[in-house]
Amino acid sequence: YSTQPLKVGDRFPIEFVLPDQNGTITCSCEVAWRKGIGSNGDGVGLRFVDLSDQTKRVIAAWIDKEEREKQPV
Repeated sequence: YSTQPLKVGDRFPIEFVLPDQNGTITCSCEVAWRKGIGSNGDGVGLRFVDLSDQTKRVIAAWIDKEEREKQPV
């Protein structure tokens, strides 16, 4: 959530926790795209710009696990 309108190219720090993971991921991100004007259609895509290799592996493993769990049995 931001009280300021975000523009493509804006950079800012972010912190988040992946579900079922210990620890907080802290990094900078950049607004990659923006869509919509108005309360129901707003959205932005964020690009992480300074993740360590270890953090990239943690995120990739979490995504793989989530995808496997969504597969029908």
